[in-house]
Amino acid sequence: MAEIYDLGKIKEIADEFRDELGFVYEAELVRGVQNRSVIVAEVDGQVVGFNYFRCRKDRKAVIYAIAVTKSFQRQGIGRLLLRKFIEIARQRGCVEVELKCPAMSLGANLFYKRFGFKFCGIVDGKKQKLVIWKLAI
Repeated sequence: MAEIYDLGKIKEIADEFRDELGFVYEAELVRGVQNRSVIVAEVDGQVVGFNYFRCRKDRKAVIYAIAVTKSFQRQGIGRLLLRKFIEIARQRGCVEVELKCPAMSLGANLFYKRFGFKFCGIVDGKKQKLVIWKLAI
């Protein structure tokens, strides 16, 4: 789980992917860390990725932002972040995961499909079309 001292690096990674994630407010991340809803991935003590999520009362876990810094992509870190997140979501009583990913982000959409997420449609976002993905857990 993320700690308050991880926030600077988490925000830096979120800003690296602003086109894909939109603007991620630091205050949201602070609440996420306080609520134990942010996971980080570290390599040699350095935060290289994060997953910001929420487990809702309707037993659905929603991923709001997930990213791995570009220099550490394609090393299985994103997959590890998702697996850890699913483990936590199950422990918290969730039975389904949902996320929205920019339609333009072909690599990310292929990643979710390969992981087992099911395509559930496309919606209009604030700036771009978003693909809805769901996964029963």
